[in-house]
Amino acid sequence: MTNAETKAFNEDLDRYQAQEIAADKRDAWVEQQVEFLTSEGEEYYPFLPDRVREAIGEMNLAESILLASYAHVVHKLPSDTSRGNLADYFNRVVVDYWTELAKNHAETDYNSKW
Repeated sequence: MTNAETKAFNEDLDRYQAQEIAADKRDAWVEQQVEFLTSEGEEYYPFLPDRVREAIGEMNLAESILLASYAHVVHKLPSDTSRGNLADYFNRVVVDYWTELAKNHAETDYNSKW
């Protein structure tokens, strides 16, 4: 490799590494903001009645089918395991919905600041 090629390679590598470092910092900032925004008392805290209802109302067809299936299993085969699976799924749907909204909010904030 010539000196010019080595220099060009190193400049490209430096740009790439700077972009990777910036992306890592952005991801860490967004993750921290999501944790804050979804904490109790904050704008995207999932466990308030209206917010649970909104998350369930925004479920897509596949999520609704799974929820109905879990509920059907609990009805037909009531057990601690089936109830636990239903509760876990229900919780995941609600938390994922509000986490995604908080992530979008945090990303928008980050992009407007930097």
